[in-house]
Amino acid sequence: MSSAAHARAGPGTQLALATLAFTVCFYAWSLLGPLSPDLQDALDLSDFQTSAMVAVPVLLGSLMRIPLGWLTDRDGGRRVFTALMAFTPLPLIALALWHDSLGTVLVFGLLLGFAGASFAVGVPFVNGWYAPERRGAALGLYGVGMGGSVLAGLTAPRIADRWGLSAPFWVATVLIVAMCAVFLALARDAPSPQRAGPAPGMFAALTIFRTSGRAWALTRAFVRTPLTRMLDASAAKARSIDQREIARFMGRDSFSFREQCWTRFGHTGPVGLPPRLREDNRHLVRALQRKWCELRLNGVKRS
Repeated sequence: MSSAAHARAGPGTQLALATLAFTVCFYAWSLLGPLSPDLQDALDLSDFQTSAMVAVPVLLGSLMRIPLGWLTDRDGGRRVFTALMAFTPLPLIALALWHDSLGTVLVFGLLLGFAGASFAVGVPFVNGWYAPERRGAALGLYGVGMGGSVLAGLTAPRIADRWGLSAPFWVATVLIVAMCAVFLALARDAPSPQRAGPAPGMFAALTIFRTSGRAWALTRAFVRTPLTRMLDASAAKARSIDQREIARFMGRDSFSFREQCWTRFGHTGPVGLPPRLREDNRHLVRALQRKWCELRLNGVKRS
């Protein structure tokens, strides 16, 4: 790419495109979580089946980060990110049309897990546009795209309540298709020096585990929390609490936007909330404490 073309593309533009693409991918990837109470009711699933349904996209999304990250190093982030977003509508459309059995939801949810690997595609794509001393800030901004899961949690249940269970998957499909077209038209890979010799293999980077204890420690810390939460049945139940259920528990019809945020992120227990925020949301924390005890001791009681 010439210097003039590089200037027109601009690191800021590429960062914004990558962040938006990451956001819509995480929105799609996270849909089964906030929709799990409705799917559990519709399919009459047990708590274990529900937690497995939610965990399946997370599992594949984690595993696919290795090959997609390698492909990004080899073929460039623009090509891989575009291909990923071109594929993601397929499981979304399938889930919109066929979500009437656990088997179909598990199969298409597994394929939806590809969208979760978008993190590993965007990181090298963004890194290529910034000098080493600016990459930390750039990746911090790119990480905002994880908020796509927050948007899914706040909007998907409302969309499903109003237009049915298929609607959130159609909305995510439209977002992904639109973002794919924009990314294909505007995204550019950063100029890179010519590589001397053959490209390294997919697992070449794993050789660091032979010599570095720090690599093992960081990997253990990264894996430990989501793995233990996935295996904790009571935490899986807590993650699937529907806002409407908590509202009924409190004798309320609905929550304000601020309260919605706390009901979404209160699943780890009220101890996880900062003291000042616990004080500001005292009435909601008390309700979450009671609900948390109910979940831990008796399981979710559905009306």
